[in-house]
Amino acid sequence: MKNAGFLLAIVLCAAAVYASETKDSLPQIDDIASVFANIPPDVRSIVFVKNPQYKIPEGGHLQGVQFTETAEPGQQIVFLSGSSNTKAYLVAAAFDYRRHGRMIGCTFLPSDGATPPLKHAGGFQIIGNYLAVGVEDNQDKKRSEIQFWDISNAASPIQCAYLTVKRSSDAEKIKTAGAVGITKTINGHLLAVASWDANTVDFYRSNAYPLSDERCRFEQEPFLSWKQAEANRDYWQPDKTWGRYQNINLLCDRSNNIYLMGFCKSDDREIIDLFAVEANQKQDRAIRKIAAKNMRLQNGASFMNGGGIYIKSPMEMFVLACEKNIREKTTINLAP
Repeated sequence: MKNAGFLLAIVLCAAAVYASETKDSLPQIDDIASVFANIPPDVRSIVFVKNPQYKIPEGGHLQGVQFTETAEPGQQIVFLSGSSNTKAYLVAAAFDYRRHGRMIGCTFLPSDGATPPLKHAGGFQIIGNYLAVGVEDNQDKKRSEIQFWDISNAASPIQCAYLTVKRSSDAEKIKTAGAVGITKTINGHLLAVASWDANTVDFYRSNAYPLSDERCRFEQEPFLSWKQAEANRDYWQPDKTWGRYQNINLLCDRSNNIYLMGFCKSDDREIIDLFAVEANQKQDRAIRKIAAKNMRLQNGASFMNGGGIYIKSPMEMFVLACEKNIREKTTINLAP
């Protein structure tokens, strides 16, 4: 449809958040369950325009969306991940204080030199000046890697290759990387990687150096592997459902408790689920559902394509969703 808008839904909610954002962390929410409960379900729209200077590869579709801000007053940045017939990519769009937006960059994510190529980017998360994204082989479905990018210059991100986590398996869909979440804890960074349709979630720890330090490394093997088919759901609420999450995000509160948010579409409902991550429990109890919320997205936006969160300040948090493809005019929904 001519001039159809690509949609991204952002939901703004009041949040009780304490501690300031640093270059490789997010503000910490004091009561994540309360903030989650107060997320409003409705959206309104703003638009950015496509820039013909940047060619989007053919085929595939968008996979994830995140939001951040720059040091320039009033400027806000949206990042989107995408897959194609040939390569994975990131798109950046900038908005000014009037909410007028323009596409400012398209970065191709490198493969690992093997065949089939890693051309399928998944859901991702931004933490401070860093972006963690999975790229996977969506043909044999046996390989992936988690790439880290310094997005201080949003138009030209720089890969931090020393942080890369490589994944492979003889079985398909086990070591893909359809969605990635990351947060900072008192012991370093925690990385969560969801496989195909989030049937498994692997957790990796860093060695506690800052992400900017070339001595920083993540474990190459997960210290915890959770399987939804084996999950003990006795204490899950308000339901026992684990969705086919296309995006996951991690959060850490002031008490160092870890939470996972999952974004999916089910039976025409756009759903965000909230889970407590309890790594000290037995493996089947390491993820426990504590809340769920339905959203009212518009104009083709869906968590089936991409969703995510951004904590802006001690009183503001965003929730985002995107449509399947970038259009000539790309619409963002903002609520309230």
